[in-house]
Parts: sequence; C-alpha cells; structure tokens
Amino acid sequence: MSKRGHPIDTVDAPQMPHLFSQAVVHRSTVYTAGVVGLNPFDMTRPDEFSAEVDQVINNLAAVLSAAGASLETVVKTTCFLTSRELYSEFNECYARRFDRPLPARSVVFCELVANLRVEIEVVAAITE
Repeated sequence: MSKRGHPIDTVDAPQMPHLFSQAVVHRSTVYTAGVVGLNPFDMTRPDEFSAEVDQVINNLAAVLSAAGASLETVVKTTCFLTSRELYSEFNECYARRFDRPLPARSVVFCELVANLRVEIEVVAAITE
C-alpha cells in the first residue's frame, strides 16, 4: 500500500480510466471521489432527477462495497447540486437511502459536467 492508501475501482460504478480512483482506502477509512448518476454499463444519465440521485447512491454503494464499507458506515457526505430548485427533491431522495443517525453533510451548489445534476462524495468507515 502506498502512503496515499489503497485505490479502489469497480466496474459496478462509472469508471474514468487514468483520471482518478473511485475511492482510496487509508487505514480503516474510505474516501470516495465524487460519484455521479451515470449507469455504469452504458454511461447514460436518467431523465428524472430522483432516478439520477438513486443511481448516484447505487454507484456509491458499489464503490463502498468494493472497499469493504457500506452506506450504513458513511460518516460524511459532500453533495453537489446544480440548482437550488433541486434541493427539496434531493433531500427526499437522500432521506430514503440513508438511515438515521444521518451522516454529517455539506451541500454545494455548482456547475457539473456532462449535464449531470448531482454528485456525491463520501467518507466511510470500514468496520470489518
């Protein structure tokens, strides 16, 4: 393992070859890159925003699983949204997928690439 940690890459989440790792494990913590709502098999984005959020979280779950963690061990999320108008719907989708007690969370409003509307990065514990 390098000083930076052990890189994690899985075909079950969108891959960006040679640009960055999907996640890095350092000691017993997983740090993900920003994960987007593209289908990992055909790289398409769902039309409906709620489906895009669900795809992001499904992709996060796949990356976390490959690292030995899960959505249940997420301690911090940083969420990027392209519009304040999406905030309420995002909160509904988020609350359906993350159990209480909820992770610490930050939300940033910004532009994203490729017509994406949401991106989430997380920090999670490995509890094995």
